[in-house]
Amino acid sequence: SVVVSGDIALIGDGPRGLIIVDISNPEEPEVIGSFADECIINGVAIDGESAYLSDVIGGFRVLDISDPENPRQLAEIETPDVAQDVFVSGNFAYVADRLSGMIVFDISDPSNPEEVGVYNSPGEAMSIAVENNIAYIADEIDGLQIVSVRRPEGPSRYGRLDTEGFAYGVAVSGNYAFIADGSEGLKIVNISDPREPELIGGFDTPETSYKVAVSDGLIYLADG
Repeated sequence: SVVVSGDIALIGDGPRGLIIVDISNPEEPEVIGSFADECIINGVAIDGESAYLSDVIGGFRVLDISDPENPRQLAEIETPDVAQDVFVSGNFAYVADRLSGMIVFDISDPSNPEEVGVYNSPGEAMSIAVENNIAYIADEIDGLQIVSVRRPEGPSRYGRLDTEGFAYGVAVSGNYAFIADGSEGLKIVNISDPREPELIGGFDTPETSYKVAVSDGLIYLADG
């Protein structure tokens, strides 16, 4: 998982933890900091001077990265299952916690996050994106789950779509959701009506698609 904020890139590097890279000169990126505390970091989100991590071992972690050369942990909350991904929107962090579904944390005080809601998805929540108070969950064998988070303390399902494969990753851009669907490659879903998502296209990849990102009209797939 990679996120960029200004001249800094944060990389969730699995058992190597969090890697912080200065990208002010894109031709010569420089590692300037790291965080590795018996963790396996799968997901990273950033908001201001705080980084939010999904950690297979430790659950949900919050770091102060105001000094990117010396990141400092602010909070750690163990989740019931395996924290696979995290997405931040407004004052809330949404954690994809596999068999425990989606867990919602109030992060208005980053040093004291508070669990406020849970959505028990039918499959295994692997990845998550939130747009306009709607969460899109890549739910492995149960495809794409679409959930209203207008009331974070009481998430409720809007719709769902069987993606044919195993939905491992999701990204949202405008009226479209892009699904990394395992051996079925990329799936493109029209979500202009979140209650009635429609599969409109796809792309076969040579291996197994696990992660997807969208930027400036381009789709990036981790496929291996």
